[in-house]
Amino acid sequence: MKIRSHVCLLSLVFLFGCKQDAQVPTPNLGYPADVNKIVATRCATAGCHTTADKALAGNLSLLTWDEAMQGSDDGTAVVPFRSNRSLMFLHSNDYSDLGGMNMPMMPTNGSPLSHDEVKLIKDWIDNGAPDVNGHIAYSGPNRTKFYVTDQGCDEIAVVDGETGAVMRYISVGVTASGESPHAIKISPDKHYAYVTFALGTAVQKIDCETDQVVGTIDVGFGLWNSIVISPDGHYGVITDWQPTNGRISILDFQNNSVLQSFSGIDNAHGLAASADFKTIYATHSSGNDVYKIDLTDIQNPVLQFPNVSLGGSDLTEHDIIFSPDGLRYFVTCQATNEVRVMQASNDSLLAVLPTGTYPQEFAVSTTQPYLFVTCMEDPSPLANTRGSVYVFDYNTLAQVAVIQPQEEGDFFQPHGIAVDDQHNRVLVANRNQDSSGPPPHHTSDCGGRAGFLKMINLNTLDFISDDYAKEVTSDPYGAAARVVW
Repeated sequence: MKIRSHVCLLSLVFLFGCKQDAQVPTPNLGYPADVNKIVATRCATAGCHTTADKALAGNLSLLTWDEAMQGSDDGTAVVPFRSNRSLMFLHSNDYSDLGGMNMPMMPTNGSPLSHDEVKLIKDWIDNGAPDVNGHIAYSGPNRTKFYVTDQGCDEIAVVDGETGAVMRYISVGVTASGESPHAIKISPDKHYAYVTFALGTAVQKIDCETDQVVGTIDVGFGLWNSIVISPDGHYGVITDWQPTNGRISILDFQNNSVLQSFSGIDNAHGLAASADFKTIYATHSSGNDVYKIDLTDIQNPVLQFPNVSLGGSDLTEHDIIFSPDGLRYFVTCQATNEVRVMQASNDSLLAVLPTGTYPQEFAVSTTQPYLFVTCMEDPSPLANTRGSVYVFDYNTLAQVAVIQPQEEGDFFQPHGIAVDDQHNRVLVANRNQDSSGPPPHHTSDCGGRAGFLKMINLNTLDFISDDYAKEVTSDPYGAAARVVW
């Protein structure tokens, strides 16, 4: 069994902890010359961060620029443009004027890097961490990526679909901090991501090629939760999860405005839209029913009454999603640990699927008939683990698998989930907010416990064998996949 805390300790001990072999000339590792000298003489030496010896150093090899960008067991060593999220900088910085510091300070078996050397590394990363030819990792169009909302830091972590490395962090929100980016969805044309804020006044638009915020819609303060987007990308719907005075709002993305709002809504939460965007469902998280909106005339939407009953009692619904063929919709019921399956044509109950404890978010595959459900509080006998992912066949409604922790730290409060059908990966965002979860291995300048990401093989439904928990900043919550074939 691989123990995460042990692996992390090895990573910290060996990061920049190796002395130069005076008999070996400085090789060209693919970094710019000034950075290359530091890495080659202090890091990528025999027994340390080399391809052959990386198992001794948290599986982080710095022997080439390409390998450095792949990161280690515990996270991404170099995040382009973000030295404050890069372990390479944080564990070598001993100078408060340059920014954050993580302990233990490196190198452990030699003299500290000088102020000029640390600043050089910081500036190199903040300028994109280019290679010797000026190329910046993970740049270029048509890249498959995951986007994960980090609520505690008002950031979006961007994860490369092919390698699983954290490739960017995007600062979001319209104030200094504390807006809690919550849900994120990708536009049908794959060009943009839209993010809501659980304690904010805006919906923001991110360009998925540049990973920059390019638009903001003022929606007024709310506990803004879910979002769905029309097939043409012109409109969206969002929910405000406030009791008695919440809202369901229709957005005009072309004019960056709120088109219509239904006010006085009680605890509207998850959202799903029919393929033609003419029917919207929103879960009622304090009830046993769902709201239904007719958007046939989007300028004059109709909130239908009575609400659609799901049957049962005290369900406390969370998320909702359509099957790919649009014939059914599924609702997680966190109070009763089940998924309710509804016939879309007449809103009748088809089936009740038992799940693990506290089912939360859905994701579906388009290459396999799989419906994924995160169960955030499912108990586990293993230390530092909690939660599971249930997998159902969305055609037959049969349970396909229950993905449970296999070693310490595999899951802890899994919530957001997204499928990359191109690379056969399923990303699971683990909130890790409870103090009994895996102790974070690095601190964040925005406070809070670091969460982590796990990857599942879409074909085998096992954890990807060479992937350990990748730490991100505080409270990773929502997840979306931008899949570009």
